Amino acid sequence: MNELKFKTLSENCQICDGELEIAIDLPKLPLTGIYSQLNDETKINDFDQSLMLCTRCGHAQLKYSLNPKYLYGETYKFRTSESGTASKGSQFFATYLESLFPERNFKRILEFGCNDAYLLELLSDKGQQLLGIDPIWEGRETEYQHEKISVIGKLLQDVDVENILDGKPDLVVSQHTMEHVEDPKVLLEHLLTKADDDTVFLFEFPCLDPLLEKFRFDQIFHQHLQYYSVQSFLTLLDQLGCELINYTFNYTYWGALLIAFRKSKKKGVINVNRIPKGIYPDKNILEIKSRFQSFQDQMNMTRTILDGFDSESLYGYGAALMLPILGYHLSTDFSEFKAIFDDDSAKDGLGYPNLNVPIRQPTNEDFSSLSICLTAMDNRRPILKNLVLKNPKHIINPLTLI
Repeated sequence: MNELKFKTLSENCQICDGELEIAIDLPKLPLTGIYSQLNDETKINDFDQSLMLCTRCGHAQLKYSLNPKYLYGETYKFRTSESGTASKGSQFFATYLESLFPERNFKRILEFGCNDAYLLELLSDKGQQLLGIDPIWEGRETEYQHEKISVIGKLLQDVDVENILDGKPDLVVSQHTMEHVEDPKVLLEHLLTKADDDTVFLFEFPCLDPLLEKFRFDQIFHQHLQYYSVQSFLTLLDQLGCELINYTFNYTYWGALLIAFRKSKKKGVINVNRIPKGIYPDKNILEIKSRFQSFQDQMNMTRTILDGFDSESLYGYGAALMLPILGYHLSTDFSEFKAIFDDDSAKDGLGYPNLNVPIRQPTNEDFSSLSICLTAMDNRRPILKNLVLKNPKHIINPLTLI
C-alpha cells in the first residue's frame, strides 16, 4: 500500500469547465471498502482530500484522485448481491425502468460497472441479450454462467460493444458507477457513439442535493470522485445533445438520483429552470460550509454521548464498509467499543485495517444492559427496527435524519 499515488483530479469543473472552490477540507481521510483478519496488523495510509464546488453548474468533485488499482483491488469487498441495501436498490431500479417502459422488450442491454451482475439478472426478462462490463471480472469471465448474460472484465472504452452484442445496445444502464468516473463527459461521449437515436439510458448515482438536504457528509470518500446535482447532470446532458426522459430519487439508497435520457436532434432542449426550487439547499460555498459545521456539531455531540458509556457495554451495530469514515468524523478508532455487531455470519470474526474493534454476530445476546450505536449509516432503518425488538438500554443514532 506504500505505492499508493494520488493526483489532482481536475483544475476545473468536469461538467461545465467552471472554476472550482474548496467547500470542505478532509485531511487524512481514511480508505474504505476493506475488511481484515483480526490478527492482521497491516496499516494502510490515509490521504488528504477536499470537496470542490462549481458554483456555475452546482457540481461537486473531489480535489484528488487515488490510484484505482488500490481502491478497487483484491481487498475491495463491495458486491451488490451481498448487500441488503444495494440489492434492494437494484430492485428499485428495475421497478422504475418497468414503470417507464412497461411494454418494451429490449434486444440488447449493456451495463457498465456491472459489479456481480445482480442488476442484469433482474433485467434478464426485459432483454434478449445482456452484457456486463466491469474490471472485477478480469480473468474470471468464464466463471459467470447465464443463458442471456455475459460479462467482460475490462474498462468500457476497451470493449467492442457492437461486435459482442451484434449491434448497438437499445438500453444502457449504470448503477452507482458514474460517481467513480474520472472524466464523466468523455465517458458519456464515448457511450453516445455506441448508441442509436432510440437507445434509452438509465443511470443511477448518489446525488449532491439529498446529501446536502440530509447532512450526509459521511458519504464523501475517496472512491466517489463526482457529486452530481440534478442541475449539473442536466447541464452535462444538455452539452452533449441529450434529452431528458424522466428522473426520480431513491432516498433510502444513498439519496440516489435515477435519470433516464436519450439522444436528441436538438441542443438546448433541457430547461434547468424546471428543477424544483426550495426543495434542496442552495449549492454555494457558505451554505455547504454551514451544513458541514452542523454535521460536525452533531458528530461532536455523539462523541460526547459515547464518552459517557462503559466500554464493556458499548457496541456498534452494522459492520459497514464505510465504518472508517464514520470513525473519522467521530474521532475514534472504535477501540472503546466492545465489538461491532452484524447479522451477516460471513463477517463474524473479521475487523478493519486501522480500526481496533472486532466484528461479531449477535447470537443469544442479552441486550438489556447494552448501549448500541448505529454504525451502518445507510442501513439504520432496518437495524433500528430490529434493535427495538431486542430492547437495548440505549440506542445512539449519530445523525438525526434517517
